[in-house]
Amino acid sequence: MSFKEGMQALADAVVEHLNSERIILGEAVVKVEREDGFYRVILENGESIEAKTLIITAPTYAAAEMLDELDQELSKKLREIPYSSSSTVSLGFKKEDFAHSLKGFGFVVPWTEKRKIMAMTWISSKWPFRAPEGYVLVRAFMGGALGEENIRVDNQTLLETALGEMKIIMGVEAEPVICRIFRWEKSMPQYTLGHENRVKFIESRLDRVHPGLFV
Repeated sequence: MSFKEGMQALADAVVEHLNSERIILGEAVVKVEREDGFYRVILENGESIEAKTLIITAPTYAAAEMLDELDQELSKKLREIPYSSSSTVSLGFKKEDFAHSLKGFGFVVPWTEKRKIMAMTWISSKWPFRAPEGYVLVRAFMGGALGEENIRVDNQTLLETALGEMKIIMGVEAEPVICRIFRWEKSMPQYTLGHENRVKFIESRLDRVHPGLFV
């Protein structure tokens, strides 16, 4: 399930119900300090915000940067969680030129196949309102922990790779009428060996040393 206007619709709806004076956009957090039971969030523009409770929802490598001065042990453990990067290649085709039936939602590629895409979602099959009448929309996923070398290339190469994999796997030879490429740097946390212990350490240290701070 999804929203007709995409997942951004959820964030927009939340913003509409919040007090806009309490929302700060486009300002990086430099560091977090603590004094007299309050956390002080220092922004890049020099301003600060104080609160008794602080929730950090950033990736752990970004949270580590914010908390370096507050707790180096905590920051060190947060940095131990690795992240991988990925890319998506969204392709639109004229339905009349598209040979595949697209019956289903797509497919996931086992690593043992040694392909250059991880998966493909048939967007217009999952959500008919994602493409206009007479067109189909598909999206290839590339990169990930075992395939980052496949996305360290320019956009044209990414496009050619996605089309080449579609031809081999699905027998599609049509030319797309639209292409959109998105790169998601360090977007996927990896639950590597020891992850459970790292999380236990982080949660325990927050509970014992930093009441009111949540990561």
